[in-house]
Amino acid sequence: MIAELEPWGRISVRLDPALDARVVEPGVGSARRESDRVLVFRRGPHETARVEGDRDRLDLLEEIVGKRLQLDLGSFLLPNDVVAFEGRIEERENAVSGLLEEGRQLVEEVERVVCALYDVPDELTEEIVAHAVRRAGGSEYSSEDVSKDPDGG
Repeated sequence: MIAELEPWGRISVRLDPALDARVVEPGVGSARRESDRVLVFRRGPHETARVEGDRDRLDLLEEIVGKRLQLDLGSFLLPNDVVAFEGRIEERENAVSGLLEEGRQLVEEVERVVCALYDVPDELTEEIVAHAVRRAGGSEYSSEDVSKDPDGG
């Protein structure tokens, strides 16, 4: 999502005034957080890079880099405004969640229509719908719901 930001909305680690990045050996090292404000990269016992600065920016950098640094640390891009960026992430997550929910509802509706066309008994229809929703990644139905006695047991 950082790549989707306008050029003026992102900054490289190298130029970020909220971070102090020192690279001893570019492109290698496993990430390890030494403190809230220090992210260190090591290869074996040797420190290959160190970034100090704003905790939120380091959190994001750590998430982007992952466990192992494979590229030039200074060239990684971060958003200029982390709070606004987190807002964009939340908006995107909400949009994706909404689409997934809509998809699950459509799967359920289609299964019910198909079962009605084939005159499938209600109990079997519920099992088919529950299975389809689980396959579609839904959690509205559990195996307990399917296995319950129709008389409430």
